[in-house]
Amino acid sequence: MTIYMNKKIFYIYLFIPIISNTIFAQVGLGTKGVINYPGILTSEQNNIRFDPGFGYGFFIRHDVYSAADWNLDFRYSAVVSKHSAKLPRSGDTNYKFSDFSVDFIVEFNALKIKGLYSGLALNFMSAVSSNRYISDYSDETLYPSILLGYSYNWAEGFDFFAEFIAGFGSTKAGPEKIPITGPALHLGLTMYISE
Repeated sequence: MTIYMNKKIFYIYLFIPIISNTIFAQVGLGTKGVINYPGILTSEQNNIRFDPGFGYGFFIRHDVYSAADWNLDFRYSAVVSKHSAKLPRSGDTNYKFSDFSVDFIVEFNALKIKGLYSGLALNFMSAVSSNRYISDYSDETLYPSILLGYSYNWAEGFDFFAEFIAGFGSTKAGPEKIPITGPALHLGLTMYISE
């Protein structure tokens, strides 16, 4: 019984700082433009690759933990981008990528470089093709990505940021599995609505 109570107290002490930090977290809303190149690799059978494309996105960001040397933020992003690929027997095919990601962002205060951050993201993407000669392909896939970014506070409550993101995965929205591995550049603005 004593061991059970001690475990309960331990978990309470462990989660109270996390819960209190989340309740009083700084929350930001933002928008971004995207240049995405998911076609670094080609498919195995027919050498299909995605062309670079443009898109836009929206996100919510909030801080989770702050320390002297580093801060941890969560960000929830929705991004839409358009790409094309040359499919066998059907030619140029347009694709729409709808990507939702949960980003874990770490700011490195210890490096003394204000605004520099890095992180990992888990992405859930829906890809839908559009071609006048064949039936549309569609697929949903889960894949990881890494990010490196820099933000600049240009006015009270507003940050401008630039991020380099590299994703690693593939989609079955085609006659075969097509890689969606490659870099992306995100440029955006965050407006903080709470302190």
